[in-house]
Amino acid sequence: MNKFWRNVPMVMMMLVCITVYAQAPCVNNKGEDFNVIAWTYEAMYVTYNINFTTKKDEYAKDALQYYSPNAWSKQYQLLEQQRVFASIQSKKGILLMGLPVQPVITYKANNEWKVLVKFDTKILTASSTDALQPLKGVMLTVKRSGDCFVIDDFVDV
Repeated sequence: MNKFWRNVPMVMMMLVCITVYAQAPCVNNKGEDFNVIAWTYEAMYVTYNINFTTKKDEYAKDALQYYSPNAWSKQYQLLEQQRVFASIQSKKGILLMGLPVQPVITYKANNEWKVLVKFDTKILTASSTDALQPLKGVMLTVKRSGDCFVIDDFVDV
């Protein structure tokens, strides 16, 4: 099966997520597995939607709503340690995040989900594509916060 057909399910999920849930900053879900998976796609998209024109304060404002304060601090520090912003700006590039498989819920109970996400990141420039981070797995702890979901914690797996 060629690359195009392998990526169709992921593209369709992204389109559903962006179309259905992009209407409000806080997604009001009922907690079904599909909603958690769709929300996870959206959260990962916002987290890794960085290009050379991205201003850190605007980026932080957009991405923060998907995280608890502690988890966001951890995520932001990780991006700074990896010099993601500096690398993208110096290369005048765009950060690409690839999801080779859909996120998988590995645990759920009492408005808490453990979601396994496998992804890689690359920097796309006018002349090349450079690997920033090879394929890695992250276990997200997603919790309900009022009518919204938030990433409460994450660990590499």
